[in-house]
Amino acid sequence: MSYPFDYEDEAADESFGAPDIGRQNVLARFIEKVRYVWSNAEAVLPQIEILLGEDQPFGKGVLAGIVYSIQSRPEAIGQHLLRFPTKAVLLVADELLLMDDAAIDRVLIHEACHLGYPRHTKEFFTLCRQLGGAVTSHDAKENNIQVQQKVGARYQTIKTFPSDEEAQAIAWARLQMSQNPGRYRLSM
Repeated sequence: MSYPFDYEDEAADESFGAPDIGRQNVLARFIEKVRYVWSNAEAVLPQIEILLGEDQPFGKGVLAGIVYSIQSRPEAIGQHLLRFPTKAVLLVADELLLMDDAAIDRVLIHEACHLGYPRHTKEFFTLCRQLGGAVTSHDAKENNIQVQQKVGARYQTIKTFPSDEEAQAIAWARLQMSQNPGRYRLSM
């Protein structure tokens, strides 16, 4: 991977209907989210070089990613960073630049959580959800409720509800979960 870090803001592409907010703007917002996520961010941020990569994040449908050396071994307790990388590269998908502000913020909170929790552990998900971050790319794109059924080792969405029907969705999901214990879960 090469990282020429002098990315210039890109102009909006009117054909998509949503303005491209620019990669440098996303980087500045990411640093704001690091301050929001980590209680000791003001002491830590001067020690972390956060750069903007020009490559797309890895994998289909991935909106953003944070890359750092495996030797850095980030570690946190709650919202307090214990160990952190000295250099991190934020990768931003073109699709993220076209999303609304709330969705971008949810994705950036998710990536900021990775500065202390490198993997998607229970602690990572707890912190991410507590702070309003997106746990999945679906969470970033839409604000609705899904009922998912376990199929093998993975879950598959079987019913989706708009957020204004939240109470009905939860009632429906609880009924399904009580009738089929261990086969369903609620994802919000």
